[in-house]
Amino acid sequence: PGVQLLHQGLHNGGGSFEAMRIVYETIHKTPRSFLFTTKLPRQGGLDIFHNETGNCIDVADRGVYIMRSLGIPGTMDMVLKNPGYNSRHFWNSFSCYGDLRYEFELYEVYPIACGNNAGPKRKKGIVYRQFFAPQPDSPRNLFPDKELPRLLDDPFIVDVTDEYFPGYRLDITIDPGQQSDDVLYLCVHDGVGGSHVGVTAMENGKAS
Repeated sequence: PGVQLLHQGLHNGGGSFEAMRIVYETIHKTPRSFLFTTKLPRQGGLDIFHNETGNCIDVADRGVYIMRSLGIPGTMDMVLKNPGYNSRHFWNSFSCYGDLRYEFELYEVYPIACGNNAGPKRKKGIVYRQFFAPQPDSPRNLFPDKELPRLLDDPFIVDVTDEYFPGYRLDITIDPGQQSDDVLYLCVHDGVGGSHVGVTAMENGKAS
């Protein structure tokens, strides 16, 4: 019955949004244990389906497996330092009706348009999308000659912050005489140490 409902959702005018609404409402009813650190090795889609445990990465992985199996171009979005939890955080998004994009978190956040004020009250931060092939706009490919911090040294992630916080922009200006490199890193400090969450080009003491 569940498969039949999904096919109806996909082919009767509802498209990917209706299919993911059905998926969310079905899975939302199943029990699950949330673990901040998964002790067991992650074994892929079947393991995640058979074991209702895991952290936000495992849950987002599950969302990707479901969407891809239905032919929905879904991905995983993330922040490298979640302001609310002092750690990385992952969730899912998918495209629907052309350029419109929806986000959701299985068990937590119902599918809703990215950047919608009625959606999850995310604190502002740089949002990245995890792709399945190297991207020309990834930090790794934008700055090929730089030795980037570990979390930014990834050819598969792209900054999609504008989809979540439209028009939000931080302009930084320093004395050009103090500029020692042609890139600027954005770091978040938590009282113990700092985490690099963004990198951008800098010229004549200006960056954004």
